[in-house]
Amino acid sequence: MKSFRIKRRPLSGFLLTFLTFLVLSHPGRCEPRSHILILHSYHKAEWTDALMQGYFSVFNEMSDTDFSVEYMDTKHLNTAAYLRSLVDIYKLKYQAVRFDAILTSDDNAFRFALKQHQNLFHNAPIVFCGVNRFQASMLGGFGNVTGVLEKGDFSETLAVARKMRPEATSIYVVCDNTTTGQINKANFQAVMKAHYPDVHLAYSEDQTLDGLGVTLESLAPDTVAFFIAFWQDAHGEPVSPDQLEILFKNSAVPVFGRSEWMMGKGMAGGKCVSGFHQGAAAAAMVKQVLEGVDPSAIPIKDSPNKFMFDYLELKKHAIALAEVPDHSIVFNKPKAFYEIDKKLTAIAGIAVVFLVLASISLAVNVLQRKRMLRVVRESEAHLKKILYSLQIGVVLIDARNDTIVEVNPVAADLVGLPKEKIIGFPCRDFICPHPEQDCLITQKGQSVSQSEGVLVNAHQKSVSVLRNLICIELGNRRFFLETIMDITNLKQAQREKKQLEAKMAQTQRIEAIGTLAGGIAHDFNNILYAIMGNTELALMFLEKQEGSKVKENLQRVLQASHRAKEVIAQILAFSRRTEQADQPVKIGPVIKEGLKLIRASIPTSITIHQDIAEETGAVKINPSQIHQIVLNLCTNATHAMAPDGGVLALSLREMTLKAQDGINVKDLSPGAYIKLSVKDSGSGIAPEVLEHIFEPYFTTKKNEVGTGLGLSVVLGIVKNHDGDIDVSSKIGQGSEFHVYLPVVDAAALQKHPKEAVLATGNAHVLFVDDEEMIVQLGRQMLEHMGYTVRGCMDPVEALESLRENPEQFDLVITDQTMPNMTGEQLAREILGIRGDIPIILCTGYSQFVDQETSAKMGIHAFVMKPIVMKELAQTIQEVLGRHQKEIEV
Repeated sequence: MKSFRIKRRPLSGFLLTFLTFLVLSHPGRCEPRSHILILHSYHKAEWTDALMQGYFSVFNEMSDTDFSVEYMDTKHLNTAAYLRSLVDIYKLKYQAVRFDAILTSDDNAFRFALKQHQNLFHNAPIVFCGVNRFQASMLGGFGNVTGVLEKGDFSETLAVARKMRPEATSIYVVCDNTTTGQINKANFQAVMKAHYPDVHLAYSEDQTLDGLGVTLESLAPDTVAFFIAFWQDAHGEPVSPDQLEILFKNSAVPVFGRSEWMMGKGMAGGKCVSGFHQGAAAAAMVKQVLEGVDPSAIPIKDSPNKFMFDYLELKKHAIALAEVPDHSIVFNKPKAFYEIDKKLTAIAGIAVVFLVLASISLAVNVLQRKRMLRVVRESEAHLKKILYSLQIGVVLIDARNDTIVEVNPVAADLVGLPKEKIIGFPCRDFICPHPEQDCLITQKGQSVSQSEGVLVNAHQKSVSVLRNLICIELGNRRFFLETIMDITNLKQAQREKKQLEAKMAQTQRIEAIGTLAGGIAHDFNNILYAIMGNTELALMFLEKQEGSKVKENLQRVLQASHRAKEVIAQILAFSRRTEQADQPVKIGPVIKEGLKLIRASIPTSITIHQDIAEETGAVKINPSQIHQIVLNLCTNATHAMAPDGGVLALSLREMTLKAQDGINVKDLSPGAYIKLSVKDSGSGIAPEVLEHIFEPYFTTKKNEVGTGLGLSVVLGIVKNHDGDIDVSSKIGQGSEFHVYLPVVDAAALQKHPKEAVLATGNAHVLFVDDEEMIVQLGRQMLEHMGYTVRGCMDPVEALESLRENPEQFDLVITDQTMPNMTGEQLAREILGIRGDIPIILCTGYSQFVDQETSAKMGIHAFVMKPIVMKELAQTIQEVLGRHQKEIEV
């Protein structure tokens, strides 16, 4: 026992010393662990998941590092108050932590980290990825930064798309109206202009989600689609990748793009921005920083984009895999059969051999069956069964003497005789009454197809037919088999189609007038805004100069501008681009004004006589519609008197209609009416034409003169206002139209309000418009009212100014139609930063936003240009007053 103890003690002491050395020498006990903060701009989703996979493809090798992950969720909320709350949360959460590096994804997190690099993150190195709009000036002197820029490559994807679809002459661009979507659109257009200027482009900006789906399904074969961004449709509704997947998979043409997260969701492919590869590149930079490399010495680089394609989408659109660029990532590519299971491959090979043998046996049987069927077809009984079952006329003609040997019931009906009175007679007696013109068998032995002609049946009725002729042999005898199809209804349908196409062309020309009117309204109202505003300012400087000729001239300019404003409103009403409310109005002055315009546009050979009663009742109608009635009736009368001229007489009277009155209007109730009569001394209207004159598109004029809509428009206006029209005419004695409109209570006539006093204030206003002249005018007008004004011509610059200090402005006044960002989009962005700020939206004309839609967005007032100073001052006072009451409540 003693010797045993002597041997054991040295061994146990050695083991204890060795284990102690291992524990003390373990690097985890001596070296401190690194700590990295991963800061995402957005919420946890496919994009951020891809980034995280890329990060940890590098970080999994770093066992001595701890990680903290934060999702800022700024896609859903990005106000200044929310960002301040995040600062407080992170400061409390990480008060005992000193990060060795900050890894940010996308622009918002990067901006946040830069802003808080000293206060919150203690000047820790920053590595960014996914940043779209990087500028060196953003760093503000802080040089401890590097990262990966997100730059999608349009040109390489377009080159591949053109190679895969060389027949494509048009590209349908799937993009939205968000700020990112419009920036990407501008970059895309620059590439197209530089490399493919002749390719036609169409855009989906104004589409709803359902409308985009219909468009993609109906795209022509010479088109490809290109996905840029569509995360918000025309109604402002958010769109998810899963919703786009349904549309892209139903697209009639391949969809190319640069978004990795749409691979496998219906997109064919392209040079894609990859979250995984971008994240891996940024993580490698973080690893360099932890190893002691100065971030400023690590160059900022572009995102490592990869060519990616979906095998299933390529196959669906008949695009060969050989056209895919080398080293591309191909999704859903099936494995070769032999790669799956070699044993199964062997079994399948044996099965193929048996199938080949079975196919040979089956082919022999098929050949035998075909010979049997050929014999059966040659039998007369079977031939008759086929003939009698056909729904077209069939005639069998003996080639030796051109006599008819068989007809089916349909052919007998077309000829108009029973079968027994047709068989045995020459075919020309029934089918070709003029053989030198219509006979298909003049040159015997020649087959003829798709020959249109006219068959005159036994009742002398002409029938339009489509005929075919083939030569056949039955029992060693040659026959002609002629088929006859009645195409009378088809020809009628073709004629109706041409008429409909002509009417559609007329409608499209009228719609084009509406589009032109909208463009004129927008530009002209901006011009009027400048004219009226500057005139008002000039008048204010001359306010105390009574009797000044300059002041009188400027007042006339202002009066003329108001009239021009009303004319634009009438043009929009006529073209149905806007609606004006009916109002009680005495129509005598309106008619006189319309006659002045008509007098200037008709030949001097036509004399106008007018008998307009001075005192008549009021009619509830839109004045522009009275102009339409007078213009259409007088225009028709002028055409009726061309080219010799004549007399155009108009009269206006008030009358009381009684039940026993015998006028030619059936739908009028007894009561007081205004009667407008238009009479001409022209050629008159024939009775057979008179009953159709109020039908849409009916016209006796040449295409370049009339559309056939004038009188139908007049009748529609009159009927919609509970009135009616009476017309009488005689050939050679002219025509007379009488329009009856009910009189309304004279007390309902609108009274002119007293002139309002110019309202003033002292608020700080942000004024945004893309035209320099409008910005200068707005600043002068508002400063004259006492306001402090900052004018901006770039909506993006205005947004950044407000984002830097959201509390510096009390009111925002913005135009709607601007480059890069519309007023509607700017309002949404501003309300996302500061939800309580009052906004006034101005526009010369817009078909996408109006009073109702702007109110739903949270915009406080919607104003149509041109707006005069007093109206603008009143609107501002109302908006700020309403806002003050909301604050007090």
